[in-house]
Amino acid sequence: MSSTVHRVARIVLIAISLLVWQGLGWSVEEVVVGAVPGATPGGEAQQIVAFSLSGYNPDGSKKWDLQGQAAEIMGEMVKLSRVVAVAYGKEVNVTLTGDEGTLDKSNNDMTLEHHVVATTTDGARLTTDRLNWHAQSQQVTTDAQVLVERENLEIAGTAAIAEPEFKRVAVQEDVTMRIKPSTLITCSGPLEVDYANNIAVFNENVIVTDERGQIFADRMDVWFEPKSSAIKKVLAMGHVVIVRGENRTYSEQAEYYADQNKVVLSGAPRLEIFSKDDIGF
Repeated sequence: MSSTVHRVARIVLIAISLLVWQGLGWSVEEVVVGAVPGATPGGEAQQIVAFSLSGYNPDGSKKWDLQGQAAEIMGEMVKLSRVVAVAYGKEVNVTLTGDEGTLDKSNNDMTLEHHVVATTTDGARLTTDRLNWHAQSQQVTTDAQVLVERENLEIAGTAAIAEPEFKRVAVQEDVTMRIKPSTLITCSGPLEVDYANNIAVFNENVIVTDERGQIFADRMDVWFEPKSSAIKKVLAMGHVVIVRGENRTYSEQAEYYADQNKVVLSGAPRLEIFSKDDIGF
């Protein structure tokens, strides 16, 4: 078969693929077609060397944009490189970037790999090496190590789920939260953070460390000040131990109110006081 016929056949295959994409509700903004070595009309792959796609909601509003430097179509899967995707929310937009990715044409779900970064227009940033974006729910998940940053909070751990617009984020294992300037909270996980309501829930082997000492508990709910992310209130539950220098308290529950510098112990509280200098939360 002549090279001209090969080229026409490749263009027909790409055109058919693009019509399929448009049938899924995608708008093809820009496409540059290239050949895959050895490709034939009956071959397994077609290649697009530059593309820009958009998806829309039923009401006609834009749902997402997707751009990249290459797309290799293999059945229902599209291999991507140098990917930039934007998910448009009601209040906040999320931008995803990654060196490589895979798009599932059947449901528009996408997996990004290598130097993956997700940022929001209200200041959140998530970095990882592998991330899944679920088109229908606009939920972001990863089973890899992850770092989430927002204002004065920095969260590291393994495996995470971020709800649309990053209003809620859950980190599943080996969690470390740093609160500037000098507070460190760790737990086995999971950690659930509700940024809209300024509350974080830590589970399993929770330890808070700052310049005053440590708190240990099975679970800890922490409320933050909306603007500064400073701790406003703490509710520690289950095998609670507070260590301040040589002094210790034991209880099943402890409530801390930052504005009053006050601690309320309940559930068989017991105090071990060796130094008056270290009394207090």
